[in-house]
Amino acid sequence: MQGKRFLVVRLILTLGMISFLFCSAAQAEAPNLLTYQGRLTDDNGNPVADDSYLIKIKIYGSESGDDSLWSSGFRPVDVTDGLFEYQLGSVVPLPVDIFADDTVRYLGITVGAGSEMTPRKRILSNAYAMSAREADLADTALAVRGEPYLKKEGDTLKGTLDLGGYGGEIYLSGGSGNLRLKEGGDLRVQMYGVSYGSLYLYDNSATRTAIVDARSGSGGYVHLDMPDGSNDIILSCSGTGSSSAIFPDDAVDALEMLNEPGITYSSKNAMKPLPSDEMIDVDTVRITIPSAGYILVQAKAYAYLYGTTGQNIGYAQIDETEGGGVIYPYACLFGATSYLTTGGRYFPLFVQRVYYKSAGSYTFRLEGLAFSGNGSGAATYINNPVISAVFYPTSYGSVASAVNFSETGEFEDVKVETLPDGNEVEKGGTVYTVNLQELELKAKEARLRAQEAYIEQLEAERELEQARRETHE
Repeated sequence: MQGKRFLVVRLILTLGMISFLFCSAAQAEAPNLLTYQGRLTDDNGNPVADDSYLIKIKIYGSESGDDSLWSSGFRPVDVTDGLFEYQLGSVVPLPVDIFADDTVRYLGITVGAGSEMTPRKRILSNAYAMSAREADLADTALAVRGEPYLKKEGDTLKGTLDLGGYGGEIYLSGGSGNLRLKEGGDLRVQMYGVSYGSLYLYDNSATRTAIVDARSGSGGYVHLDMPDGSNDIILSCSGTGSSSAIFPDDAVDALEMLNEPGITYSSKNAMKPLPSDEMIDVDTVRITIPSAGYILVQAKAYAYLYGTTGQNIGYAQIDETEGGGVIYPYACLFGATSYLTTGGRYFPLFVQRVYYKSAGSYTFRLEGLAFSGNGSGAATYINNPVISAVFYPTSYGSVASAVNFSETGEFEDVKVETLPDGNEVEKGGTVYTVNLQELELKAKEARLRAQEAYIEQLEAERELEQARRETHE
């Protein structure tokens, strides 16, 4: 470049370069960079015009010999007010061993079509790099003072290893890659790296009590046990059936399971007369369910009727609310329109109903009612009732059910259909049919949305933690 001269202002080592000096022999992928800053001026010392200039930088092993060790090649470099900056190694990587010994290194700079400027500039260490040069001798000095130290190779750690900050990495090479942590000579943690990852944990008596194992080709394996070998807990992805999860006897009971089936049951050795104006409770059962699901309520009894040769008919049904009238199609009709004598007659009856409920406690009733048009002197009883409620967390298909017009508000956004004519309740109103599985699906969607929100929260927290780590680094 004619009529211009190049004045080197300064050469600095970046943090990445300092890491290179210490780590290049063990980890070649470290960011090996030199940041070079300079200033271009003309013969009068004025900065050149702002523009992009072709600049080539070389590293030599001598001040004047033809022993180039590295070249950037010509690269366009932006120059502003004569100032420019170029990172050596950003395009053409620096050799990992170029600064591995005490050999002196020099920079040669060429701008455009001009010849390489002379004299070459010697690469010097900054204060921190000079301190790092003495690291190989630090173990001797520290040993004399009785302080913890670690040689760069061929020694064991003296004292405590502090990774600092938000954590670090211990890289193990060699044939096994195993790591053992001890306390007072007793093994506490052992990590194996042979063909698969394993973690052994030991209690304060140096007895192994836990194994976490990523077995090659057969999935994960977790084993927790007591020192005497009793009460093992085993989870194995390679196991099938009951062998995939093994727990001590009585380790899990109904109260610890969130959604297992459960049952409640009630029976009475009694005879209940039925009125003809409103349903009455014959027997009740109460159940508490741990999560949303289906409740199947079933009841059986004997009807005992006497007192007339005319009509004597009664109804039985399952209901939640006290009183009221007949709810079709859940009502069971029993009895006859006429009898040969006024003597007693027994009729078996059975009723059931399915509900879909959220977690909570619920009471269900076996109700009875005598027909208002029964003959003179008719007596209508229900005898020895039995009622049970069973909880099922999941269905395996459509669960059709019927609801009274007063209950349809519980099924918002669920399709309801009017049952055919002739199924109207005795005291007025319409009965609808619904698919309770739609409620189950809605509950599952709500749980999935909650789970997605929870996962998003965890991801946001992880991103925040990562940002904090990067800030501290």
